[in-house]
Amino acid sequence: MGRNYRQIHDDLLAFGWADLVHEDDRERYVNIYLSALESRVDFTGEFRLLSKTGDYYWLLAKGSPRLRSDGTFLGYISSCIDITDRKLYELERQNLNSLIEASSEFIGLADLDGNFEYLNPAALSKLGWSDFAERMLIDCVYPEDKLKAETIF
Repeated sequence: MGRNYRQIHDDLLAFGWADLVHEDDRERYVNIYLSALESRVDFTGEFRLLSKTGDYYWLLAKGSPRLRSDGTFLGYISSCIDITDRKLYELERQNLNSLIEASSEFIGLADLDGNFEYLNPAALSKLGWSDFAERMLIDCVYPEDKLKAETIF
């Protein structure tokens, strides 16, 4: 007779591997792993793991059940990929987005045809617009300068 979910959970925690998972990620990732183990299904999870230098790095773990030809569960075939650089990039992007959103300066992005793809709240406020849907860069030009601007844009 196989071991039950609680025994597996207790054994994994006793082994100590979960102690290396960052405390903010531990419960979520352990639950992902143990739920998959109990159900014998694929799993995917991201978590930070403590290295021997004392630094945390991000891992993307994926696993698929390994079965005998008769369907008996043998364990998992799994892999972990270091995604630290991706996570750092995502954090930098979030920080930049927060700065842009909070800026009092007009910040916008338009495509090559002059269609706005983004305007921060300060830009919308300065233009007196509630959104930029269907707006173009030419819409920001003073009326007396539009003819000249249209030849440029």
